[in-house]
Amino acid sequence: MEYAFEYSNGIAEPLTLVVPNILGGSSMKNLFEEEQSHVRKALQEQGIPYNPQQMYQPAYWGSQPLSAPYYAGAIVVFLFIAGLLVADKRYVWWLVPVSVLAIVLSWGSNFPSFNYFVFHYLPGYNKFRSVTFALIIPILSFPLLGFIAAEKILQQGPDAVLKKKLLTAFAISGGLCLLLIAGAGLFSFLRDGEENLPVWFMQALQADRRSMLRNDAFRSLVFMALAFGVLYFNFIRNNRALFFSILILLMAADLIVVNRRYLTKTNYVSRRHQQIEMSQADRQVLADTAYYRVLNLSAPMNDATTSYYHNSVGGYHGAKLRRYQELYDSCISKNINQLISSAQQGEPDFKNLHALNMLNTRYIFYGYNRSNVLVNPYANGAAWFVRQLEAVNSPDEELASTCRVNTRYTAVVNVQQFQVPAFSYDSTATITLTRHKPNHMVYSSSATVPSLAVFSEIFYPEGWEVTLDGKPVDILRANYVLRALHIPAGNHVIEFRFKPKPYAVGNTITRISAWLVILMFAISVALDLRTQQKTNS
Repeated sequence: MEYAFEYSNGIAEPLTLVVPNILGGSSMKNLFEEEQSHVRKALQEQGIPYNPQQMYQPAYWGSQPLSAPYYAGAIVVFLFIAGLLVADKRYVWWLVPVSVLAIVLSWGSNFPSFNYFVFHYLPGYNKFRSVTFALIIPILSFPLLGFIAAEKILQQGPDAVLKKKLLTAFAISGGLCLLLIAGAGLFSFLRDGEENLPVWFMQALQADRRSMLRNDAFRSLVFMALAFGVLYFNFIRNNRALFFSILILLMAADLIVVNRRYLTKTNYVSRRHQQIEMSQADRQVLADTAYYRVLNLSAPMNDATTSYYHNSVGGYHGAKLRRYQELYDSCISKNINQLISSAQQGEPDFKNLHALNMLNTRYIFYGYNRSNVLVNPYANGAAWFVRQLEAVNSPDEELASTCRVNTRYTAVVNVQQFQVPAFSYDSTATITLTRHKPNHMVYSSSATVPSLAVFSEIFYPEGWEVTLDGKPVDILRANYVLRALHIPAGNHVIEFRFKPKPYAVGNTITRISAWLVILMFAISVALDLRTQQKTNS
């Protein structure tokens, strides 16, 4: 649950829907990069040279580790508030509760009494990566109710009653902006721990963030005032197209101004320029053409660049397999700490890294130079035969045993879910990966006795078809996350193919539909030509 709610909006953070810089904007914005920022000037006054490679101070001062504002638009928020007063109640009664619910959901762990209940009991909700995504709902519902209100105002005309409601809506939305401008000095503008910074730097930091809030609140107020003026004074009479064109133009200008802060020319470059530069460490490892995995110690579960050139033990994706994350938290992270501790003593110990070894981790990066690569001679390989079975009766026991046993010789299986036929161990037996693609892996095995093989691939039964000498077989789950298979004595070929039925059926339907479109186009062209020939004759 802690992982699911790692990114949760602070109680005031949904105000980014109307003032995107209320908490400094994006955590990726570096205040040091702004030449006119107070922090840069403070450095100059202290005689400290600015080093762009080492100095980073985020503008964002909210509670999330990483964040970018969800901005609905100042005009959209003004129109939404107008919709509360103007639109028919049949729209208000469902659009407003939906918007409020989404904001409450985005609070996540900052409103635990409600959100923890929803996490446990709302079907499918615990599959979301970040609860802040719930703010997408207001970004859809706000303009919907707002444009319903704008259409009603245009149809009826701004009579005295509607003008009063419009004025009230502007007073509420614009008043919020004025309140933020006037009361900006009441905020701390500091993240946890920043109160320990030097006073001169802390004051400069607060000044920058305060200025960002006030400038953005004033910008939102200006756009609200423009939209209010268009509606209140009814500049465009009886011309719906021109009315909505001006309104859309103002809204587009409002959003573009904010979007350009995060989407610049650097975001729109040719694909060929996006290639990640190959480091010396990458080159050294790629000289090994066998099948193995690489661990990058810099950010094992938050680094996606390693996977560009290598099969990576870690990496980043918004949707993670729960079992693999649990394996990382319980076993892999401990192995990493063991490795770092032994390396600091001058002799890296790979022999006891049983979780990393079963994942076929042959290389470990701790930098980008050739000298920053460790070679693990104890990696178990792509597949291996085990000597013995450790039977457990629950997932918790399975995970604990996987962290403890030597995975090269022992397979841990939950016997409450999988039944393992009797097997022996042949010291001369071999199992080799002969072909590997993400969706098709082929192994050849040879043993004089029935054996149990463990494959260094994630167990995920949905869509995978497994055959032994061409005949379908059922696989087991071993070591909490890996595949295992009971293999009879003799020489055999084992194949894993990923062929999910929805994907296959979808591809078939797409292919048939494409040919039907081509056929219909050909028929229509033929009929048209035939009609023209008859007309000409």
